Amino acid sequence: MAVEREKANKVRKQIDDLLTELNKRYTDVSSKSYTPKWTVQALDKLIKETQTWLQTNPEASEQATKAKLDEIKKQEEDIRNLGLYLYVSQSFEKVMKFMVSDIEKKKLLTAADRKKYEEFYTELKNFNASNTNPKFVDTKIFLDKFNRELETFSKQKGIWDQQSALFQTAFQNPDKFEQDFGAIEQQAEAAKAEEEKKFSFQRFTKRVTGTATAVISGLLYFVFCITIGMLAANQAIGREPVYRVLYFIYGAIFAPLLAIYYVYLWFNNKSPKIYTMLPLTQTPPETTIGKFFMFPFFYKEDKAARDLLVEFLTQSAEAVGKTFDSKTLGSIGSQVETVAENLKNLAAETKEGVEEATKAAVAALPKINDLRVNA
Repeated sequence: MAVEREKANKVRKQIDDLLTELNKRYTDVSSKSYTPKWTVQALDKLIKETQTWLQTNPEASEQATKAKLDEIKKQEEDIRNLGLYLYVSQSFEKVMKFMVSDIEKKKLLTAADRKKYEEFYTELKNFNASNTNPKFVDTKIFLDKFNRELETFSKQKGIWDQQSALFQTAFQNPDKFEQDFGAIEQQAEAAKAEEEKKFSFQRFTKRVTGTATAVISGLLYFVFCITIGMLAANQAIGREPVYRVLYFIYGAIFAPLLAIYYVYLWFNNKSPKIYTMLPLTQTPPETTIGKFFMFPFFYKEDKAARDLLVEFLTQSAEAVGKTFDSKTLGSIGSQVETVAENLKNLAAETKEGVEEATKAAVAALPKINDLRVNA
């Protein structure tokens, strides 16, 4: 038994040595900014799993310990190989991003060929973004196929030499690639900054056009939202003013969806009648300034508005098991105007006439009891 234990411990020592090597490699790759995140995470996971196995299996046999050692070596090799392919894939993307800009700037290809090269770049970029749970076989198959097609296209179009040199450096010496590519990017940025200092009528026109397009698009969308909000508020003319404000706000917020609904109503001759932008009051302002500021909110009641109010009150009464008599409603517009006039005259009345004027004001409104819903 002692001999068997000694043999098993020798293998455990090999696992310990491998664990030390893994920790050193983990420290190295973690310090490199270009190392794929997946590689760092996979190595960290393998190290922790190995440490846990050693702690929980102190009496494992020589055979079991050897099997675990072989398993760890295989996993580490897979991580290293996949990590290399992931690094190459990300490096290719960086190179191609630079090439897209350089090809466009120098007009190296025809418009159709530039579009084709951009499609290559987009394909690689999308693959890297979606490859969140990478598998070595899948990644290798994609990159081998992608590289063959890109090389064929680039050699045909005469743009292979520059990117090929960068690709080879990325494969053979990652640190040099990062250094060389960083210098290339700095030169490109410096050249771009220098170019920006020079006046270009084409660039100026492009910027002005872009800004004007953005501003006009924003204004048109704002007007579109206000218009849909207006339709919603006017559709709620039979409800209380607070409901019309809410209809206006939500109509503006959900304008793209409600636009379909109002187009449907328009085609079916059921679009709401427009009284004003946001109908809130029927009391006309008395001053010129008041008329100016209240114009979007003042409206005059008509039969359509009254019918909608009657419909709303009727439905509200029925919802609680009551009935509503529309004859008790009277004319809202005339009621408001009469009450306002009577209240205005109160100040001019003598003390003896106050009671009479008050009665006249109250009489102008429908009786409170009559306005209540009937059981």
